Amino acid sequence: MNSVQESRRYMDNARELLREKAGKQNGQYHDRKYVRMAGNTAYNGILVALDSLLEEKKKGRKDPGPQRRTVPGGDVV
Repeated sequence: MNSVQESRRYMDNARELLREKAGKQNGQYHDRKYVRMAGNTAYNGILVALDSLLEEKKKGRKDPGPQRRTVPGGDVV
């Protein structure tokens, strides 16, 4: 599986978490746990995509440091 497909899989999983578990009512999600999980999943998907663009191949926990140094305005989280 290439990095683009893997990144899209992360984003699909984040959407699925929000759709199926977070409980949207009146335009707002009500279960913080699943909203947080979906946010973290989407964030990791973005890191996977950036890793492929920056051609960094590492295993383990993603470190946003290299991306922050490369992406303009990356020092603001």
